[in-house]
Amino acid sequence: MTQFENSYRLASQSLPYLHELIASQFQLTVNITAVTLTFVSAIASDKEQSILTPVQLLWVNLIMDTFAALALATDPPNSQVLNRQPEPKSAPLITLNMWKMIIGQSIFQLVVTLTLNFAGNKILGYTTDSEQDRLETLVFNSYVWMQFFNQFK
Repeated sequence: MTQFENSYRLASQSLPYLHELIASQFQLTVNITAVTLTFVSAIASDKEQSILTPVQLLWVNLIMDTFAALALATDPPNSQVLNRQPEPKSAPLITLNMWKMIIGQSIFQLVVTLTLNFAGNKILGYTTDSEQDRLETLVFNSYVWMQFFNQFK
């Protein structure tokens, strides 16, 4: 078997998985919301601290990478990818519909999380320090659950 035949066989076996690598709306949404949430909450906070601690950000990163790996590992390859026409060079990697989904989901997650962070004490009637700790836990868990449900389109 020649080098060309080996390369062609490898490429034709790998192509059905390519759509999973290109369409990564989930990861983009997580990154946009995590960076924005960290930045806005740190600037607007009296203590100049982000609502998400470094350990929590590491957990979010772990969750994001785990879900992406599970999606790649469990979804069967689509052989129809080999039968469709190639995309033009000028075609965007992220389509307009994908951007709408990413931005819409990011805005929703940021509104919910920032509302809980800045108005949660008033909404829930929290006044003590232990209740403030509960609120911070609620903000983090709400953010994680929104990421979890975001993976299901």
